[in-house]
Amino acid sequence: MAFYINRFIGIERKTYEIEVVTPMFLSGANPKKAELRVPAIKGMLRFWWRALHPDLVNNGNFINLKEKESEIFGDAGDKYGKSKVKISIKFDKLEKYKYNPLPHKESNPIYFECIKEGQNFNLILCAPEKIHNLFRFMSIVGGLGKRSRRGFGSFKIKNDVLLDKIDINVLLSMVNSVNVNNLFVLDNKINNQIICKNSYDDQKLIYPFLKSIQMGKEKSRDKLLKDIGQASHDHNSDYTGFAKAPNRLASPVYVNIIKNKDKYIPVISTLNTAFDIENDKNNNINHGVDSSLKFKEKILNSGV
Repeated sequence: MAFYINRFIGIERKTYEIEVVTPMFLSGANPKKAELRVPAIKGMLRFWWRALHPDLVNNGNFINLKEKESEIFGDAGDKYGKSKVKISIKFDKLEKYKYNPLPHKESNPIYFECIKEGQNFNLILCAPEKIHNLFRFMSIVGGLGKRSRRGFGSFKIKNDVLLDKIDINVLLSMVNSVNVNNLFVLDNKINNQIICKNSYDDQKLIYPFLKSIQMGKEKSRDKLLKDIGQASHDHNSDYTGFAKAPNRLASPVYVNIIKNKDKYIPVISTLNTAFDIENDKNNNINHGVDSSLKFKEKILNSGV
């Protein structure tokens, strides 16, 4: 019984009013039908938790990171059991429609069903305080579903005063509220950038931990989605993600869209590029020129 009670110590329950900011390509068993699902939200929370805790990796050993993650999110074994994070979602009805996930390609577009932007739903989160902070941070840097690294699936928490108008200082506060042992600071040399103040050799960590965050200029939502897609096309390289059978790499450059009042702003999170070094060496794979900087610059410097 004591173990059962301990699972609920430090757990907070909050209801978040969520607005869908950009079309959300989420699905369930039927990939052709849009569906808002809790597993996708939990999956993204775990992803960003890992991205913000490289300090838990010791000399390339991930045991501590995995144990801490299991303590919070649970595991399939007997040691940690069920997750401390419980999520439920409530809505009357979410309108769906078809949208082109590659809006920069105007000829022969392909449309997929998605959850339409501008709608609202409630998300009830029961979790430790740090996970609530993580969810709030995720609403700024990460989306849900397919093409979420290219601006789709973005959402806004409406009933949080601090997140009503997001600027670089709010973003700095949010990222440092998740992991106070791995502080981020504003870089005085580069405008509007947050960098990780590391005390370890990040080149030895082969996984996508967060390195920096930047905010771009305001523009309309549809124009922004189109510009992100065009920049991705113009500056495509292995360093912005690839799928080459049998290998693939999710883009380490994550572009989200936030809504400040009626303005839309790109937020770019740069993760560590985690190539499979051993596989590359054995197969003599050359990843070519890194165009990720040009990709980011095109999005950040393009105004209304």
